[in-house]
Amino acid sequence: MRLPQLKEKLKLVIENDDNKIGKEYEDNNESVPYKDDKSSLALEYDKYKKYYNLRTKAGVKLNSFVFINSSVSKEFDLTNSWNFVAQEKIELNNKNNFENSTTLSLKKHINNQLRFINTNQYYWNKKASDNNIYNSLRLTHILSSKNTLNYVTSISSNDNQTNFKTKNYDAYISYKHYIRKWLYYDIVPSLYGEREDNFKMRYAFKFRLGIVIGK
Repeated sequence: MRLPQLKEKLKLVIENDDNKIGKEYEDNNESVPYKDDKSSLALEYDKYKKYYNLRTKAGVKLNSFVFINSSVSKEFDLTNSWNFVAQEKIELNNKNNFENSTTLSLKKHINNQLRFINTNQYYWNKKASDNNIYNSLRLTHILSSKNTLNYVTSISSNDNQTNFKTKNYDAYISYKHYIRKWLYYDIVPSLYGEREDNFKMRYAFKFRLGIVIGK
């Protein structure tokens, strides 16, 4: 939920998808296993420049830890339809002390209905001295102004438990439908496997109801 801007470039935001991947494609179901997805209340400052975008945020999460983070990103136009995005983000909080993530994404605008993105992220936090890698492939199919399908596969690994061997597999399809401009629901069937369970494939089904206040 994003509230109206308080002033130019400054926003008050309430959200539970700050650590998700692929927010630009209207799908907040792709969660990263090693990150905290608790809801947060924060002040956000955005600055968009010709050569980079800067975002700084400070607030509190519902599990009672305060945080401040800052990220800088840059998008490169490779061709008319291919783009490369690099992002660096740092965060200080009273849970993991210091966190850092580097994200590299390759995006393809196939046509007005289809978009593809390959995301690769490296994440580290000081408290656990834990290095993590996350890779995902996403195809977004825009059916109409009210209906969107996302097809996502992902793999994650770390050096703490698996010595950078694969730790999790995940695949899902999400269907998003806007009932109104401010009200939507997601239907998300998924298939996943974990190393600690010998990658036995398990199934899950999720239904989400959400609201949008401001953009």
